[in-house]
Amino acid sequence: MDETKDGVRKLKGSRVSKIAIYAHDSYGLGHLRRSLVIANSILQLNPSVQILLISGSAVSHLFDMPKGIRLVSLPPLVKVGVDEYRSLEPKVSLSLLIRTRSSIIAEALKRFKPDVLLVDHAPAGVKSELSNALELVPQIRSHTRMILGLRDIVDSPEATIKLWESLGVYEMLQEVYQDIFVYGQQDIFDPISAYELPPDIALKVQFMGYLGRKDEDYGIDSKLVNFDPESKPPYVLITIGGGGDGTKVLKLALEATKRMALPVVACTGPLIDPTSAHEIAELIGRNPNIEIIDFVPQMVNAMTKSIAVVSMGGYNSLCEALSAQKRPVVVPRIWPRQEQQIRATKFEQRGLLEMVSGETGTVQDIQDALYRSIASPIPDLSRIDLKGLQRLAPAILGTTPALAVEV
Repeated sequence: MDETKDGVRKLKGSRVSKIAIYAHDSYGLGHLRRSLVIANSILQLNPSVQILLISGSAVSHLFDMPKGIRLVSLPPLVKVGVDEYRSLEPKVSLSLLIRTRSSIIAEALKRFKPDVLLVDHAPAGVKSELSNALELVPQIRSHTRMILGLRDIVDSPEATIKLWESLGVYEMLQEVYQDIFVYGQQDIFDPISAYELPPDIALKVQFMGYLGRKDEDYGIDSKLVNFDPESKPPYVLITIGGGGDGTKVLKLALEATKRMALPVVACTGPLIDPTSAHEIAELIGRNPNIEIIDFVPQMVNAMTKSIAVVSMGGYNSLCEALSAQKRPVVVPRIWPRQEQQIRATKFEQRGLLEMVSGETGTVQDIQDALYRSIASPIPDLSRIDLKGLQRLAPAILGTTPALAVEV
């Protein structure tokens, strides 16, 4: 690696032409969707770049990969606790699944020979599957620029430090990664102090700002979805992300909007289980005011056309809602990670959303929050930096330094 005078690391004697992105995805859609918007922003800046997206999402087939992005799908697994996972296939043990995934990752990297490997969120991968893969392809660590992309918040400081120590993450951050790009603001949440990063690791950290976006940033053809918000009366949009764990929020929000006699578009997510989907269908009955859809790649447009948004506190959902200039009603997940609760609290303190407790929140709480959101729909966006994508792609390509986050 060479260090230029402006501090941006570049590959010796060559430009970046191949980028691999690893997104482990074990619970929802978040890592895949974030990786897609990052990949497409890179292609918008340099269409000649080849991108290999290695994804563990069980529903990656729902996304039509933009030109220039090749998908490698890993056998999916599901998170069942803090650093606890199981295979979606009952007859496949977790240890066998991790070995299989590691082998697929290693073979993909060996064949692709990326100039840059961008790792989303999990420095060692699920159950160290990425570490194992890198041991199988040692030339990747010596010839490839290794970048860790962290969302603003991993988990509570106590849980993150404990997990990272057990997985040897601090050693990886010192020995493997040249750069750590945080998709957030240091003045909102500072992982350097929260996760007790040593000075040599802290020097690698750059804060990009939040990844605000438009639908076109995903590079997905809108014809993929049979949903036209332009044809709808003013509606409340309820979204629970991938749908794997948001049924309680969806039920509470549906009851609140029913009391308010508001039209609703409810996005259940493609990962909602059949039992929960049946419960929702029974709850709704034949209510003409409620439309149920399972998946909307063009979420920003759907939010923009709504009069209010109800969501959980996932990174993508909040970035999209704020990009749509909405003050969302947020009911954050409280298990197995505290990440959504921490994020929602920090954003609420800046007046960016209306928060309802994910533990004790009631239908009345959501109803009251919706009234406040509708009465004052546009948050003060000067209180958050949503220009992360504008900085991230050049920083990955090594063409310009990351710009300072200014709010």
